[in-house]
Amino acid sequence: MKWRVLLALVAVLAVGVWWMTSPRDSWRYKMTVEVETPEGVRTGSAVREVRYQGRNGFFIAESQPQWRVHGEAIAVDMPGGRTVYALLRGNDGGADYGARIADMAYSDDGRVHGSPGPVQLYPTAANRPLLRNSDPLPMLVMFADPKDPKTVERIDPRNISAIFGPGYALKSITLQITDEAVTTGLEKRLPSFGKGTGFDRWYASLSWSDPHRVGLEDFRQGDPK
Repeated sequence: MKWRVLLALVAVLAVGVWWMTSPRDSWRYKMTVEVETPEGVRTGSAVREVRYQGRNGFFIAESQPQWRVHGEAIAVDMPGGRTVYALLRGNDGGADYGARIADMAYSDDGRVHGSPGPVQLYPTAANRPLLRNSDPLPMLVMFADPKDPKTVERIDPRNISAIFGPGYALKSITLQITDEAVTTGLEKRLPSFGKGTGFDRWYASLSWSDPHRVGLEDFRQGDPK
């Protein structure tokens, strides 16, 4: 019994040492999405904060760097009352897109240094090594029924007209490092994902590769404070 307690104390101490000795950093970025429509350009943006915990070299399992995003998806209001959401998930399905896209666009070492100028992700992505072998775009979705999360539909960002019709196209997606406040309030626009909607049961029935497998964590993550 005593050796178990001792091992537990050693484990807690090890994690504490890792936390105190690992380099930490944070940055905020503003992503802006522009969509061409027959009624003109529609724009949406959101500021997100990324908190970085680096490797310290003392431990094997705990020495891997971590990135955590605090923020929400981008809402772009379209003609006809519809809304396109640019998610925290990547167009290639990457769950860490919101946490990693800024450092991938600005540097090669997993961190953002200083206050660099704006960079483009579309129509031409920044020429960075970490972006060359990945899709630099966020996943785009909409709800056929704005009150029902089970009606979520994927949108090909490079072929928006397939959903909306002629005259619609993604114009640009840009990033900018900023000190603006983290964007909040998106939950007021979203349908309810609560138990009464049957969403959890429906979501659990989907295969991992199902394009409709989009959850609340793709719209909002972390603590914006």
